[in-house]
Amino acid sequence: MPSHRPSRSWYVVAGAALVGAVAWVAAGAFLNSQAVDRQVDGFQRVALPGETVVTFSKPGGYVLYLESPISNATVEANPAFTASLVPVGGGDEVPMRDYGTAMGYRANGYDGWPARTFQIDAPGQYVLSGDAGVEGGQRNLAVGPSTGATMLRSAVLIAIGAVALVVGGVVLAVVVALRRRRALRVTSAPVAVTAG
Repeated sequence: MPSHRPSRSWYVVAGAALVGAVAWVAAGAFLNSQAVDRQVDGFQRVALPGETVVTFSKPGGYVLYLESPISNATVEANPAFTASLVPVGGGDEVPMRDYGTAMGYRANGYDGWPARTFQIDAPGQYVLSGDAGVEGGQRNLAVGPSTGATMLRSAVLIAIGAVALVVGGVVLAVVVALRRRRALRVTSAPVAVTAG
């Protein structure tokens, strides 16, 4: 009985999976950029030098970013600055430590560098103040959740989807090629004639 020979159209499906992987990466990168933009839009910030009241609605880890205008090409990546965060009405200053990485953002006309990280134990209002030795609002302090975590989650999802599509497309193409070759061998093999 002749073996079924898969149609060449399956190669088109395999190729579409590879094209889909490229589209997945492009769409994922765009959506990741949009998600980071929305997150940065929600940051609370103060122009330096200055102070403002910021509100933390829930406890947890937060990041203090130092922002500089994108157009200001002379600003160094990690300029010196001072910052403090104290509860409204008095209390101990919230301890901060160096963030330790350089995964920042570019949004709202600013480059943002994660400079400090801190833990909020008691939700409420805090006075955020700082100084970077420049006048005219050329730098901001901004506080919010880590943009690095958002980028990492998106990167993992993009990678998983792209790998799945690429592997699926390659496997499909290989399986189709092997089945077509086997079917060709079966149909071209000589048929034994038995004398009656």
